[in-house]
Parts: sequence; C-alpha cells; structure tokens
Amino acid sequence: MIKANFMKCAVLTIIQALIVLSLFGQSQSSNNNALCIEYTFSHLTDTVNTSKVVTGKYCLSLLGTQTSYIATSTKTTDSLMTKMMDDPSGFTSLEQSFLQNSMAQKGTTERFYADLSNKKIAYFIPWVTGKIAIYYTLPEFDWQLTDSSKDIIGVRCTKATGYWKGRHYTAWYAPSIPSSAGPWKANGLPGLILSMYDSKNDVQWHAVQLYTPNITPDVSIPPKTEVVTKEQFEKMKQDFIKDPQGTMNTVNAANAANGNNSTTTITIKGDGKLRPKPPINNPIELP
Repeated sequence: MIKANFMKCAVLTIIQALIVLSLFGQSQSSNNNALCIEYTFSHLTDTVNTSKVVTGKYCLSLLGTQTSYIATSTKTTDSLMTKMMDDPSGFTSLEQSFLQNSMAQKGTTERFYADLSNKKIAYFIPWVTGKIAIYYTLPEFDWQLTDSSKDIIGVRCTKATGYWKGRHYTAWYAPSIPSSAGPWKANGLPGLILSMYDSKNDVQWHAVQLYTPNITPDVSIPPKTEVVTKEQFEKMKQDFIKDPQGTMNTVNAANAANGNNSTTTITIKGDGKLRPKPPINNPIELP
C-alpha cells in the first residue's frame, strides 16, 4: 500500500511538472519565456491596532531574466491612461469613470523592476518632479532548503526557510519553473516562489493564478524615468518638504524650456508646511 501510494504521488508529480513545463514552453516559443503570476498580498502595519492591514493584488511578470512586480490596479490604470492619450475619441464614459475611481483609491502601488542576471532591482516611484527609479542590488535572503512539498495552484512546490531584514520567512517555490524570481524583493531559490510569509503571518504573498500572457509583458522601467540613488531621492524629498512650491517652480521652468508652458501650483492646508508621514510600527523591513 505504501509503495502504491508513493508511485501514485510520483506519477502525479511528474504529470504536474510536465504541465508546468508545457505551459512555460508555450510561453517560451510565443513570448520569449513570458509568464505572469498574480499574488494576493497582506501586511499588518500596526501591531497595536491589528485592524490596520494593507491588502492588494500584484502581478509578477517574467520575461527571461527580467521581471516586473506591479499592483494589478496600477496595471489597469496605466493601460487606461495609455488608451486615453493614444485614442481620446475612443475613450468611453465607463472607462473614464473607472479610471477616476481607480486613481482616487488608496492601496498598494509599489513597482519593482528586476534584472536577475545582473542581480539588480529598480524601485519605481511616480514623483512630483517626474518618474524616479532607484537602483540597488537584489537582497540576499539566507535560504535553507527542506524536503517538504505541497501543491500551490496545481504546481508542486518545495519549502524553504530564510531570514532577511528582521523577519523569518517560509517560502514555497516551484522547481519545475526555472526562475529564481519571487514576489516583491524575494529571490534566490531554485524555482519560482509561489508563496511566502513571515513567522508571525504579518506579511504574506500567495499566488492565486499563473498564466502565459497574450502579449509580451513590459518588464522595463517606463521611458523618461530619472535614475537616482537612495541618497539623492532622500534629498529630493527633504527639499520638497521644506519648499514644495519652490520645487514645482523648478519643474515649471524645466517644462517651459522644453516648450511646455503649463504650470503647477501647490496649496498646503493648515500652516502651509508639509511634514513627512509618521513611520509605521511594523514595516516589512524591520530595523
């Protein structure tokens, strides 16, 4: 009986691997190894007030060794913005209403673009002066592999444990999908990470869908993006907090020099001063 069960499990595992490899092979022939994975995300930001949980859905797009990790709501907004600019006459009232609502909603908006072969990652930030990207080296999680396995969205996964930035993580990766990528900044395992969570379940990512895209995904940072260092961006933030309108005057002058005569002004309520947001007491990256 034990042998029969073992053989049955082995056959199922082989079938699952063949299905995934077939899926990956189809994407390889049509979209140069393109693959998309949708994750749910949750983050308990305040350990005192446990009702403060940020949730969202993200899409991890793979194209060879290039990846992008973007909130699905942001991808929809970007697509509608592009359509509105390319074909204003074909932009329906329903699409306009959806775009306005999506832009007004608060939620997860982080974007990451990674180059796994060069171990680099870019954090993309829409900023008051334009689009900003901060490049840095991919983090190294201290992974320990185990023999435990289970199925996630029909794909056989293996368990690994690791530590990074104050948190102990459990990750489930798919050896049948040859990519060291994962959600957020996670990387470095011998297979795509489909699930990851910390030891307290304060931070969680879980894959809910895996598919080959109909079109080749865009895994490059948007055009006309200014690349800066962390230190440079911190100075930009401090300058804006000290003198927001002065910052916008600089932007307006640069726009005018490029033939764009539109101007932007800022009105600050209260005493007219900007202040940085108070830090949350349970960030993903702990001190």
